[in-house]
Amino acid sequence: MRGSSEVRGQATVCRLAGWVALSALALAGCAPAERADLVIENVRVYGGEDPGGELATVAVRDGRFSYVGSAGEAPAFEAGRTLDGAGRFLTPGLWDVHVHLRSSEGAGLATGDFLAHGITSVRDLGGYVDRLTELQQQIEEGAHARPAIYPAYFMLNGESFAGFQQVVTNEDEVDTEVDRLAAAGATQIKVHRALPPELLPAVVNAAARHDLEVVGHIPLGMHPLQACEQGMAGVEHIGSFVEALVSVTESEAQGIQANVEAMDWLMSPDAEPLFECLVRRKVAVAPTLVIYRAIARRRVGGDDLPPHFVRFIEKTQAIAERFHRKGVVLLAGTDTTDLEGMEIPAGSSLHEELGMLEDAGIPPLEVLAMATGNPGRVIDRRPDAGRIVVGAPADFLLLSEDPAQSVRSLAAIDGVFRGGRQAVPGQVGS
Repeated sequence: MRGSSEVRGQATVCRLAGWVALSALALAGCAPAERADLVIENVRVYGGEDPGGELATVAVRDGRFSYVGSAGEAPAFEAGRTLDGAGRFLTPGLWDVHVHLRSSEGAGLATGDFLAHGITSVRDLGGYVDRLTELQQQIEEGAHARPAIYPAYFMLNGESFAGFQQVVTNEDEVDTEVDRLAAAGATQIKVHRALPPELLPAVVNAAARHDLEVVGHIPLGMHPLQACEQGMAGVEHIGSFVEALVSVTESEAQGIQANVEAMDWLMSPDAEPLFECLVRRKVAVAPTLVIYRAIARRRVGGDDLPPHFVRFIEKTQAIAERFHRKGVVLLAGTDTTDLEGMEIPAGSSLHEELGMLEDAGIPPLEVLAMATGNPGRVIDRRPDAGRIVVGAPADFLLLSEDPAQSVRSLAAIDGVFRGGRQAVPGQVGS
């Protein structure tokens, strides 16, 4: 394999040859150097065309990957910056697909906390339009310093328990509010559990007129299978399935027992038609396992959880693993919020979520896809988003530990890059 000094040396020879009178002979065998803003050599890439493991060279030009390939076959580059990866690991930047950056009247979440933990894109699923658009404008003015935001803005509901929710009671109101969301630049339409079930088709149809999809909570009083068949493109929280099942069951069970019966149903053969629908219609599910651990910690005032809480959390993990095993698209999200009362810290909670998915029995690189390629394809709606392939936005992480061994290696960050520019200081070499 050619070292970086040898590559740069050949590029210099090729340029000098242009001054030779017999240039046709002098340039024989010399290919012109490719321009790049950044070249990283000797790295192992996950999230590209190949499964990863072999040493590769990655180049970035104008904020996008311009070369991803074997280190031994890389062309000569004339690069603004060249880094020796020294056998480290390159992955796409992470997504947190369920955050609330500006859902209160307070200061809001610090976006730098996401970048510091390798999160280069977030989907905001409920906040004040004016406050979010102001934040987005700040990001556009310096995109390398903050994560990209994909907002749903305010959510549609049958009743309002927060200022960023909009009540809709009939189809005309649905049309008006979906039009307003589309005009604001919403990337998806979110519904909450108190939405009247009979209005879900109207929301789906109104969103489709703007080429938007409907995600959120399954309306209470509607079976999850019915929500799938009526066009929901995404469901937030394992608990949303549980709540919906409890709301339509004829069981006399109440409280915890009712939830247990609903979770047992999701693990039973009776749930097969639901899984078939979710897979057939490509419905994306964000389990948000960390919220159940956070709720348990809050109720007991610490990490020493009683057995019934532990069993409940383990059951949510088992359900998420079954969804994945059945072929349902899973996305990694946390429900971190700037509202008081929930201890779900921005940034670090995503790593906890990924660890819980791995602990449920999902292989590390498949968990990594839930925080990179899956949300890129589902939310950004580009086949190359969230991947390390030529033409994709150059949002990526340089890691000192191998994520194929454990997703907990994603916390061993040596550098965070947005658009090919280093966004967080790290030990990236020179």
